[in-house]
Amino acid sequence: MVLERAGSKLMALVLEKETDMFLGDYYKKKCKEMRYSDEMKKCIEDACQYCIENVNGGPGKKNGQPLMLLGKIQSGKTRAFTGLMALAFDNGFDYVFILTKNSKALVEQTYKRMRKEFGRFIEEDKVDVNDIMKLQEDLTPYELDKKIIIIAKKQKDNLLRMCNFIKDYMMDGDKQCLVIDDEADTAGIGYEKIKDTSNEFSLRTVAAEVNKMRGSLDGYVFVQVTATPYALYLQPEFDGTAIKPIKPMKTVLVPSGDKYIGGEYYFIESNNEDSQGRFIFEEVSDEEQEIVSAKTADRRRFKEEEILIREDRLAEITKIFVEKLRLEEPGEKEYIDSLLEESYRDLRRSIRAFGFRMPTRRKARELFYEALHKGWVKVSIVNSEDDINKYLNEDTGELRLRTPFSIFVGGQVLDRGVTIPNMVGFYYGRCPKTMQQDTVMQHSRMFGYREEELLSITRFYTTRKIYENMIKITEVDAALREDIRRGRFEDGICFIESRAGSASASKIVPCSPGKISVTNVIYLKPLSRVLPIGFTPKARAVTDEVNKSIDDILDTYMRRTERRPVLADRGDAERIIKKVYGTLVPDEGSNRFVEAETMISILRYVAKKGDKCYLLVRRDREVSKYKDNGMVYSDAPDNGNDERKMARDAAEKYPCLILLFQRKKDKGWKNREFWWPVLVLPKNTQKTMYALPEAGAKIRKR
Repeated sequence: MVLERAGSKLMALVLEKETDMFLGDYYKKKCKEMRYSDEMKKCIEDACQYCIENVNGGPGKKNGQPLMLLGKIQSGKTRAFTGLMALAFDNGFDYVFILTKNSKALVEQTYKRMRKEFGRFIEEDKVDVNDIMKLQEDLTPYELDKKIIIIAKKQKDNLLRMCNFIKDYMMDGDKQCLVIDDEADTAGIGYEKIKDTSNEFSLRTVAAEVNKMRGSLDGYVFVQVTATPYALYLQPEFDGTAIKPIKPMKTVLVPSGDKYIGGEYYFIESNNEDSQGRFIFEEVSDEEQEIVSAKTADRRRFKEEEILIREDRLAEITKIFVEKLRLEEPGEKEYIDSLLEESYRDLRRSIRAFGFRMPTRRKARELFYEALHKGWVKVSIVNSEDDINKYLNEDTGELRLRTPFSIFVGGQVLDRGVTIPNMVGFYYGRCPKTMQQDTVMQHSRMFGYREEELLSITRFYTTRKIYENMIKITEVDAALREDIRRGRFEDGICFIESRAGSASASKIVPCSPGKISVTNVIYLKPLSRVLPIGFTPKARAVTDEVNKSIDDILDTYMRRTERRPVLADRGDAERIIKKVYGTLVPDEGSNRFVEAETMISILRYVAKKGDKCYLLVRRDREVSKYKDNGMVYSDAPDNGNDERKMARDAAEKYPCLILLFQRKKDKGWKNREFWWPVLVLPKNTQKTMYALPEAGAKIRKR
């Protein structure tokens, strides 16, 4: 059996040299079992190709630079990474470490899922699946020769045991492995400020343990899996530090199935009068929303205004409401019937729009009261991990539905990894002054695969303010995925847009500030400028030839006396930028020098689908390197009343690259001539943020 496995691995490695990737027994059987679509196969195979190329760093690449599998909320990301695991096993990878959310129930769920996914190979004695906290010691060579899958919570003790396993069994470096960080944007990253320091941070405990684990490995690929990647894209590079790279080098989009329902349906299509999704949003008044958080409750009466005014918790309101419906007290029967009639008319509109038949009023009323009187309605409060462990079906990851009609009331704990089957109503009441986009999206447990029968009666209840914020969040997420799909982030810089809101809207940020507190986050906005600041031009022997080649490009577009913006190919603008930067050297300690790759990435991003860029040239500059005090770098080589104004007027649709030729004057430039580029962004640029490559704060090793 051992020789058979070794031979299979050898065959995979031999064939890899000819075809790069070997589609072997593990992957073929997984494709047959899971019936992967062509899109899913491409996703898995693209991801595996990256793993093969980067398992030992790859040519010119940093060892450990992550790969991201980016899916949508409850869209089937696990299907994708199990397929990747199978294909990786075919291509010389030996072990897989899966890091899960810190929940005992979810660890058990992942363990059972992996045993099911690789059940056939477990029976053939080719694969072992283990929970790190239950893994036996003194593993034999026979056991270690199998493909091994180990699951661990992102929790200190679990990760410490993982490090010990690596130290005990993998220090010889002959095993290649995947580290799959499920829900990679939570727990695995984060920083805390060190007391009595001005700008020093350390990794938080779990993040430090994950980093330590990666640091003990040789020959691995770190795979991040998430639906909310914003904090990961806003990480710095950590060049020359003990911190392993966190920002992903490559992103592979995980496709969703045909019946997937997500933010576009809830918050975009719901605004379309011709869409079936137009019925889904039910507006809650601001007054009701405020009353949900009131501090007192009064159970004595069931009048609508009293329920709304006096309840202090949504759970209490719900329980009182269900109880009063069941009691049918004489003074309240008429009001209950009016609510039932209102609900009947509302549901009839959407059910008919989907092409289904509506039961009669009489039948609906009978079934309604039958459910109440027979105890078919249960309200469950889920406030802690203990509650989740109690309610969660460990095999499926779904909350158990103990009665035909279940109402779950919870907060932060009802997020990642928790699936609520057959959901037809979702009340979202969380409205902080600042909404964190990743948190809000992970709260959206109503996303997932839904049949039309359920969609026809599904409703989303919240205030107009929250609903509009969620529209903006959905638009930002959709724009990011479209940019990834079109390959606009090929230089490793990811741009995250923001949407302007009304005066009453909450401020929306991509993630918790603690996740990006060490990052230099830069903001782009319409007509803003991007330019290098704090540099020294190279010697004339280098610059003369480059300057001539730049003139040759410019001469194809304009006369040397031209002072107006001229529309050019974006590719030529990129060529000019690369040539210009070949003559500039950033000063030591300068933190405002925008690198060539960054400027080109920004140019490509703001150009979007366009392949044009304006060029505006001035050949008569004599700008000093420093401002009047001789201590601060000059940051405005462009004249605000001349070329800057002309560039902004021209940049309606396309960006404008201002090129300023500095004459041979000393002024701090060592009497050298050079071009100074200034990129002006177009008016249609969305407000956008991105992370500079270097960290903005010092990090001490924990």
